[in-house]
Amino acid sequence: MAEDAGPCEIFENRRRPRSLRRIEVRPEALVLVYRTRTVAVPWDEVYSLQLRQQAVVLDLADRKLVVDSRFGDWRRLAELVEQRSPTVQGLGRGQQVSSEQIANWLGIPRDGLLTVTLNAPRWVLYLGLLLMVLMFVGVAVSGGSGSIGGLVQMPIILIALLLSAERVTADADGISARVR
Repeated sequence: MAEDAGPCEIFENRRRPRSLRRIEVRPEALVLVYRTRTVAVPWDEVYSLQLRQQAVVLDLADRKLVVDSRFGDWRRLAELVEQRSPTVQGLGRGQQVSSEQIANWLGIPRDGLLTVTLNAPRWVLYLGLLLMVLMFVGVAVSGGSGSIGGLVQMPIILIALLLSAERVTADADGISARVR
């Protein structure tokens, strides 16, 4: 892990330092030094590492980074990343969370139940549909475009309401949704 890691190691771009000039392996983060900026990538955002014949590919949170011989000993860099990144080590994924912790996050007792219900009766949705039709007719009769935004938004809202879940139930062991 990063706590027991040694000092910073620097891997300089020896050939084409136009963009990425160097990579620093620090105890707290992988630091990418570009020409105009520096980006620190925390170790838990280094998701995976793939060794290839002539390079290592690092899968970071927002990009893939290919490190080859331009940076010197890229195998040493891969070894340091593997030592420091909990996700690469397999410690960051697949951890079990207790039922008590999930119940605490939901704000319910361990054997409790959280239920969210859409309380709109069906006739309210049909009234909205009628309102949308009247808006189309009003725009067509007046020839104006002032309510075009409402014409675009209204169908989306009504479709979402008609197709949405009627009730969502969650407890410490799972979640279920009842759709219309």
